[in-house]
Amino acid sequence: MVQYYLLIALVLFTWLIVDRQSGERFIRSKPLGKSPLIAVFLFLSLAIVAGLRYRVGVDYPQYALNYDAHYSPAGFLEIIRVQEPGIYVLAKIGKLFYADYASFFFVSALFTIGLVVITIGKYSPVVCLSILLYMLMGGWHVTFNAIRQCAAAAVVFAGHRLILERKFWRYAIVIFFGGLFHVSAWLLILPYFFAGKNLDKRQWTIIAIIVLVGMLSYDRIFSFVDEVRGQENYLLGAGGNYATRVVQLPRILVSWAPILLLYFFKERKTWSELPLWDTEKEFYANLTLFNAALVTASMNSAYFARIGIYTNLYAVIGIPHILELAPNKKVRSLVTALCVALYIVYWFVEAGGLQEWKWIWQR
Repeated sequence: MVQYYLLIALVLFTWLIVDRQSGERFIRSKPLGKSPLIAVFLFLSLAIVAGLRYRVGVDYPQYALNYDAHYSPAGFLEIIRVQEPGIYVLAKIGKLFYADYASFFFVSALFTIGLVVITIGKYSPVVCLSILLYMLMGGWHVTFNAIRQCAAAAVVFAGHRLILERKFWRYAIVIFFGGLFHVSAWLLILPYFFAGKNLDKRQWTIIAIIVLVGMLSYDRIFSFVDEVRGQENYLLGAGGNYATRVVQLPRILVSWAPILLLYFFKERKTWSELPLWDTEKEFYANLTLFNAALVTASMNSAYFARIGIYTNLYAVIGIPHILELAPNKKVRSLVTALCVALYIVYWFVEAGGLQEWKWIWQR
């Protein structure tokens, strides 16, 4: 586990250095804009550790087998016929450099983590904090398991601003490319009709409906997945224990914490009168709320809860935006430090099941 501790410490240390240089502790540090070298350094640190692991992640052995049996030997015609060809393309790119599944894992890490870090760098008001949250909220280490879904999430995340710009067809194209890695990406068409609205009673009603419908629709969702996979009882057969496993309570609480913080900072009667409140902050508050709703709706199915792989990425940008609404710098610094401490505790709980670390050259 020492690799994880060192990376968390590295991001924290980088953040403190950037803040000292900017003279604004815990506030609006933007290393990607001010120093691309810092961005490249953090990105490569995360990608190298993730990409050069060996048998870290429950799904690692299966992906290694799939590489040898399917991804590597597949020809062009076979690739264009499969339902999710994106992962085959990443495998082929890796094979250009080294014909081994090790190259596939490395290229996948570069692709997924690269898109996430670039997007964070463009749109987060406190980039180092967002990268730290990406790690602490599980977005980074989940790439050790759900490789296809994480790649799809990274693609959709990279194009999520098209929602704010109200460019539906362009966003649909982004969703299409995300779906080439994992068909579940198509669920992210929903935020287009939700996140661009005002955060008002109507939005809360929609959220309540999403939670209620989600919790009452497990059987239909499982049947739909069986249809997509072409296997009867794909989820409720051998994998039934996982499909119906209850999500841990800390994950639900963590998803709602930013929303509670937002209302704690609300000092005036309307959102428009809140200091620093603008369309962008409302957009990310909506997406953070959407994430909390889906995590809650999927609380009785660990499989369904994997939708959080997509929506948690919005929260890593939304939380810094919410923290900027603190009444003054002192409160902002104190609450930010407290949030980081609590998310570190959460990470210890969430990441406790990670396997003992091994590098690829130790196989």
